[in-house]
Amino acid sequence: MRKKAKGKPGPPAPSSLAALHAWYSKNARALPWRESNANPYHVLVSEFLLQQTQVKQAIPYYERFIKKFPTLSSLASADLDSVLKAWEGCGYYARARNLHKTAQIIMKQYDGKIPSSHAALLSLPGIGPYLAASISSIAYQQPHAVLDGNVIRVLARASAYPHAVDSPKSKKELQKMAQDWLDQSPAVSPSLHNQSMMELGALICTPRNPKCASCPLAGICRAHLVGREEDFPIKARRQARPLIQVGTGFLFNQKGEILISQRYGDDFLGGLWEFPGGKQEEGESLARCVEREFMEEVGLPIRARDELMVVRAEYTHKSVDMHVFRCVLQKNASSLPRPLECQAVKWEKISNLGKYAFPKANRRMLEWLEKGVPR
Repeated sequence: MRKKAKGKPGPPAPSSLAALHAWYSKNARALPWRESNANPYHVLVSEFLLQQTQVKQAIPYYERFIKKFPTLSSLASADLDSVLKAWEGCGYYARARNLHKTAQIIMKQYDGKIPSSHAALLSLPGIGPYLAASISSIAYQQPHAVLDGNVIRVLARASAYPHAVDSPKSKKELQKMAQDWLDQSPAVSPSLHNQSMMELGALICTPRNPKCASCPLAGICRAHLVGREEDFPIKARRQARPLIQVGTGFLFNQKGEILISQRYGDDFLGGLWEFPGGKQEEGESLARCVEREFMEEVGLPIRARDELMVVRAEYTHKSVDMHVFRCVLQKNASSLPRPLECQAVKWEKISNLGKYAFPKANRRMLEWLEKGVPR
């Protein structure tokens, strides 16, 4: 029979939290955004990046982004295309669009100074409770506890939290628990405490094979004390992601230029460039799908010839198989595209495609084009 942790735990004793903070001070990773003495702009950029990207993968994107836009004003004054290009490959492009909008609002409404107020931060595009807490605590030492996946894991195991952590009710309870832990450490800066919690979850209290022997909280961790570390946190069963079939095509003009279109700014992957195409409808062949989408999206009658490749794209809420066809204009058809269901459309040289921000899944298509695709 499995052992059960009994009773409802309160926040750890100050001595236990002191051990956590000492562990962090000794073991914290050297990260580029930590080397700038909590520069609010660097904190802002890094926290937007870290919403959906792991630290190791985020570092090169952060360094590239800061090199391109070293200040808030340089980001605010940039055009969206250059911002998306700097973000290219990192995914979840709504983050880049919201970061750009936030920079512009701060320049106009806050005299270029990132607000320290938790409430003011919450009013900015793309900033929810986690980002507001992380930015206000790390950049300005405001006493707001962060609650991300790492912190949830630490709290759920330390308390043997008995409910699925995904529900709104659980998130509210865990947020209060996180705040109680922070309030139990008044002598320590909110930045140090919050980063200690996140770092512990990232390095020690990992999803699989947690390093409990090295954990400064092992002595008060209820899941560890009953040998059930990997039973927590409890999560609701996820539904399988649907697999969507999409047809897209390479269409060249007589100059050897290829047709590209730009997604509407508020769409999924908004503002990015792509090759015209779209979702296959019921009872429709993929070739017919491509022909229909070209007409609906850019107003060109085409024929989809041979299928060149299939590219799988994985997103949080769906998987997509993109079937890429070599296309030709119908006889005597005009080669003048129109942006009917897209933000913009243009003919472009293959050698210039690197200037545009494309979704990550399009990289294989771009590699094919660079090698030379039969036209």
